[in-house]
Amino acid sequence: MTGPYVLSTFALIALAALTGCARPDSALPIADLREIPQDCRAALGSGFIDKTLISPDAQRQLAQAYRRTILSPWRDDYSPSSPDEVREPLDNYARNAGCGENLLPREPGWAAGMLPEANLTGYPNCRRRAITVRNTSIRQLPTIEPVFRLPGRGEGYPFDRLQESAVWANTPLLVAHVSAGGAWVWAQTCFAAGWVSAADVAFVDDALVEAWRTHPLVAIIRDGVCLRGPGGAFIATEHIGAVLPLAGAAKPSAGLARAKALEILAAARMPDGAAKAVRATLAPGEAEVFPIPLTTSRLAELANRMLGQPYSWGGLFEQRDCSAMTRDLLAPFGLYLPRNSSAQAKAGKVVPLAGMSMEAKERLIIAGGKPMLTLLGAPGHIMLYLGRRDGRALIMHNTWGVKVRNPDGSEGRKPIGYCCITTLRPGRELPNIMLPEADLRHAIEVMVILPGATDAEAKR
Repeated sequence: MTGPYVLSTFALIALAALTGCARPDSALPIADLREIPQDCRAALGSGFIDKTLISPDAQRQLAQAYRRTILSPWRDDYSPSSPDEVREPLDNYARNAGCGENLLPREPGWAAGMLPEANLTGYPNCRRRAITVRNTSIRQLPTIEPVFRLPGRGEGYPFDRLQESAVWANTPLLVAHVSAGGAWVWAQTCFAAGWVSAADVAFVDDALVEAWRTHPLVAIIRDGVCLRGPGGAFIATEHIGAVLPLAGAAKPSAGLARAKALEILAAARMPDGAAKAVRATLAPGEAEVFPIPLTTSRLAELANRMLGQPYSWGGLFEQRDCSAMTRDLLAPFGLYLPRNSSAQAKAGKVVPLAGMSMEAKERLIIAGGKPMLTLLGAPGHIMLYLGRRDGRALIMHNTWGVKVRNPDGSEGRKPIGYCCITTLRPGRELPNIMLPEADLRHAIEVMVILPGATDAEAKR
């Protein structure tokens, strides 16, 4: 082929080569993400000082409480959900089932069709201690099918309303009910309750419970750690936020633990549904003895591993939302947080901020917040206060985006979609930003100083 077509095609290719790196302003990340280094140390600059954030004694006490809390579903006095709590989601989605995976409205009767499998007339029909044997999800209904709201208002995909929480492998839980066909169980962890695929859990005996209660624990410090048992057989994938028992009762020193492999116990599901503890070896850098010493440098190290990770409502796709990020980040240090943002906004010394001007809120956060040990709570969102930069508060949060006004006047989002470091005014340069709603200073209602934070911080 020759002639003008070839010349015009060549011209288009050349133009594309010249402009290929350019993007329209609407496609650029917000200014905070371009101007603030997405690294905790670099973002804080000279304001980053390595300190011990919690005294060793206080941290040990918090870690002991953490163990008791995560093992609480195995207590004899642990209460299962009420029948009304289990029934409520089925009733809610029977009235409004939203959209399905094709983003079209679901047919009437979709939720009611799950009633025979749920078998709620017999709830609870079980009370057994169990453990997750792989990463799984807690669901509001016994199905993997999603429920989305109508798209176009910033809360369609990926906000699957049935997704309560991701649950990492080797999480203790109580099974209170088994569905009619046996494919689903109503399970309760220390932080969430709902329907879980029966294939993802196994029932534990007294010996396994005792190991989890008495052996020293180790904390996973990287996402995607592959657990392999004898002969290299795959057991599960673990992420930051998971803790498991050491295979032996002797506790290695924390200093040596960073440089040595650790042999741990993990649960594997047997054909009869019982859990068997198998040994797995974790390489240096994959796990450390729990709790990890809580210093600004160690917390920044783990935080940097989460920065840039995609946002995911309720832990869909084994990613994190805002509260899962804060919860998993602090877990290796022995600081327990509940699962959702509203509960985390009460998980420490609460300093009310509602009713104050936006400027006054930020001044109080900078003056009274404990960097890296302070949560900032807004309706539906939670953030970790890192410190200040150029007189502005910096936060780390996993966020879906900035509220903007669509051309038709409706509310939309300027996507961010990942874990990042910003000011309290992300997207302030956008011409269509919704103000004051998009200004986080307007939304923040509480500052929460986490347990163990103290004014007497000592430099290492």
